Amino acid sequence: MIKILNIQWDDELQKLDFITKEEKIFDKSYFITGFENLSKFIENEVIFCDKIPSDKYIVIINHENEEHIIDFLKKQDQIESLVKNEKIIDDLKKDKCKLIVTKIEGAVNDAGHTDASVPGHLRDFLDLHNIPWSNFIWMTPELLLNNYEENFPFKVKFFNRWALQIESHRLSGHKYPNLISLNMFKNSRHFSRLKYFYSVGTSSRPHRIDLLKFLHENDFLGKGHITFFNQVFDGDPWFEENNIPEEISKLLPLGRDLKLARENFRGISPTLAINSVRVMNCYYQIVTTSIWNQNELSDKFHVFFNEKIWKPILTFHPFIVLGQYKTLECLRNMGFKTFEPFIDESYDDIKNWESKKNKVYKEIKRLNSMSKKEIHDWYWGMEDILVYNFHRLQEYAVEENNKLINIIKKEWKELHG
Repeated sequence: MIKILNIQWDDELQKLDFITKEEKIFDKSYFITGFENLSKFIENEVIFCDKIPSDKYIVIINHENEEHIIDFLKKQDQIESLVKNEKIIDDLKKDKCKLIVTKIEGAVNDAGHTDASVPGHLRDFLDLHNIPWSNFIWMTPELLLNNYEENFPFKVKFFNRWALQIESHRLSGHKYPNLISLNMFKNSRHFSRLKYFYSVGTSSRPHRIDLLKFLHENDFLGKGHITFFNQVFDGDPWFEENNIPEEISKLLPLGRDLKLARENFRGISPTLAINSVRVMNCYYQIVTTSIWNQNELSDKFHVFFNEKIWKPILTFHPFIVLGQYKTLECLRNMGFKTFEPFIDESYDDIKNWESKKNKVYKEIKRLNSMSKKEIHDWYWGMEDILVYNFHRLQEYAVEENNKLINIIKKEWKELHG
């Protein structure tokens, strides 16, 4: 059996702690509920330990804050004891354990990009304690292009956690009745949809502000269901810096479907909530990704995959991505289909942000200038693609879980020579 120390933030204790109860582990760690292959692996091959084992083991830390992780490793509380020790650090040095650290979010800075998925303070900490890099695995939702993760001294593994969470959401449909079924999608063919597009961005970002200006200037606000800036507060620097016209600012926030989701859907995270009424009443989505801009002169690019990419697939929507270079190419490499020639997707190959943005805006203008009959026929011309992607997400989620299982098995095998 594979011995795992599963370390997560304990809301009651307000600190990182060993978590062994499966109801706390599932969905709040790598282990996401609803997948048979993952459940069988845990049931048949894994022991979640409530204290540091005396023999070999794997440490999995699910937390974003590097300082909390470092403090946990430096001064580890033994269960039901006040004794402090550094056993995990010693075991890492002696090749008695492996350390797997997750990264949930992509780190967005004020310029709208990150340069690499490198855990800076944690990396320095491991160097300081002479811990072999072979014993450290960094799991990230940022897919590094051109294999540049091979340049890092430690193991970097792309893990598409957000895709798993969205698919788990579908599998748990009895708990989330707002989800769209395949039959509902097919039956909607006979009805004209009220709006042309749907776009959601709860937090302000420069590219979303610019999109809002574009939609307003072209009189497109009435053609879409838009939920923008429900999490914007007074003094937001991006609002102040981007000179939003008064006729737009007085409309904000646009839409409130996600703001009230936690109250209306029995604790569902607004991140995962889907407004089926709005989704079923439009033909395509404009996806504004959390990370959108990168240094076009760099040879190191990555794509951050969070729920914004997977929601349109789950809800049978074609989409345009106002985001990172090569996002669509990455999706195709994962086995999904994109929407050429229905949508001009040449923007995906453009590194320069202004050029990419202008290409995307041109395509939005084209689609929003169609008659209702034209866009209805355009949409249903992609039926096979939309159904394929819906089923592909189910397959892909299983593949990602198998990837996680194989990583754990491989590291366990390395520990035992």
